[in-house]
Amino acid sequence: MKQTIKTRIFRVLSVALFLLGGLLAAGRAEAQTAILDDITLGQHPGQPWVSVGEAMTILEGTIEASAVQLGFLTPGTTPYENLLFHITYYKLILHQLEGSATVPNSVLTGLDEMMTVEGYATDVNPAFTTNSLRNVYGEAVDLLTY
Repeated sequence: MKQTIKTRIFRVLSVALFLLGGLLAAGRAEAQTAILDDITLGQHPGQPWVSVGEAMTILEGTIEASAVQLGFLTPGTTPYENLLFHITYYKLILHQLEGSATVPNSVLTGLDEMMTVEGYATDVNPAFTTNSLRNVYGEAVDLLTY
């Protein structure tokens, strides 16, 4: 009799946890989509974007300089993680540019990919919030426009 009760309780809890996990995952996906919708609906600047070649040169230089700077920071600290966050985003943009995407599309696609990179997704690492994503996007726009 005890085994039957334990088994039933276990099954009910398993189903409940499964459903709760599904609801939480759906909420994160909606939040990430909302970030992109917000940015794509009017956060592009009026300034012209640099050319693809210029963008690649700027990003390569920024990544290289940031990698040197990273060597002077202590791993695990906020400045280190913040700089690594930027480097990762810039590499994602650069990857898109190498695939013949336009500069504005590369910046947006890089942001979308950034939300799925292990360790940087806001659900995995709460230190990187939607504001972090907006800030790094804004910095990339500033870097790649005139």
